[in-house]
Amino acid sequence: MRSPEIEDRPTDVRAWLERALRQRAPGHPGLIDDATPLTEDGLCLDSLTLMDLLTEIEATFGLVLGEEEITPANLGTAGRLRQFLEGRCRAGGVGPHSAARERAQ
Repeated sequence: MRSPEIEDRPTDVRAWLERALRQRAPGHPGLIDDATPLTEDGLCLDSLTLMDLLTEIEATFGLVLGEEEITPANLGTAGRLRQFLEGRCRAGGVGPHSAARERAQ
C-alpha cells in the first residue's frame, strides 16, 4: 500500500473525521462533537465499523497504528480520536510499530 504523500493528506483533521464518522453512523441524530462517544451512548459504532475506520485512517493519513494504541484513551470519543490523529500526524505518522511493520513489508 502506497503511503499518501504529505500534500495529499487532508489538512483539516476535524472536518475529515466528522465526515468519516457521519458515514459510519448515518442514523446519529445530533451533533458530533469532541464529547461524542464512538460506541455506546454515542455513535454506537461496533468493532467491525471501528476497524474499518482505523483502516481508512491508516490509508488516508499514511499511519501505522499499533494494537496498544487502540484504547479508550485514544478512541473513546470523537475528540480523543481527533487529538490522537492530530498528534500522530504531527509526529509524521511515527508510532510504536511503524518501523517494525515497514521492515516486515
